[in-house]
Amino acid sequence: MSPVQAAGPERIVVHIFHDDRVAFELMSDWYSNLDLQMLQIDDGPGIRSVLQSWAIGEYGTPKPRYVRQESVLDLGEAYTVEISKKPTDAMRCFTGRAERLSEEFERVFFGAPNNRLADTAQFANTLTETIREFISQSRLKAAARQADGSYIRVLEAYLADMRSRTEPEDQGYYRTVESGIALILRDEQYLRLSLDRRVRELYQQIHLEENALYQWWMNLNKGDISGPR
Repeated sequence: MSPVQAAGPERIVVHIFHDDRVAFELMSDWYSNLDLQMLQIDDGPGIRSVLQSWAIGEYGTPKPRYVRQESVLDLGEAYTVEISKKPTDAMRCFTGRAERLSEEFERVFFGAPNNRLADTAQFANTLTETIREFISQSRLKAAARQADGSYIRVLEAYLADMRSRTEPEDQGYYRTVESGIALILRDEQYLRLSLDRRVRELYQQIHLEENALYQWWMNLNKGDISGPR
């Protein structure tokens, strides 16, 4: 009987924070990771070193994501994008280089070993430059969206409406959120990188409230009409 082959890298999840920190998470499947490293986006050599270590197999054993994620308390507040062998819609929203990033990722983790050092250096440079550009563009978009501060009032109104839905007849309100506010804010995830702390806080609070309404709605689907939440 042949030995069971250890799980290898499947994709990289990039978590981008408003203060220029970037967490790189090496995934072995949807629920497990092999490593999680936090760096500053200006630390080009550090990012290259991490990716080169991963490319030659220097990473840990698969663990449930939450185990390594526990070391990053505010991970849920980051803008997150996945880099994989095939470009996704989320990658294309993140950058116009989606195809290039996927090609370079594939060469690094699935290509010829003798070219891996050079391929990884190129991938690290492309990924680092792409993240820098995304941070800069996101801050400009967030500043434009905030305008004279009126959008803060819009976000506050969204949050107040969602928090007001507490009665039994509101238990299905998530469906309204799903097709309305959630779609709008999904396209505005760049607000997570705003330099305005109040904007970031409101975006995160709305995100958490959406999750709470979703869980309440799921209870309804399971037959639990539980009354006020």
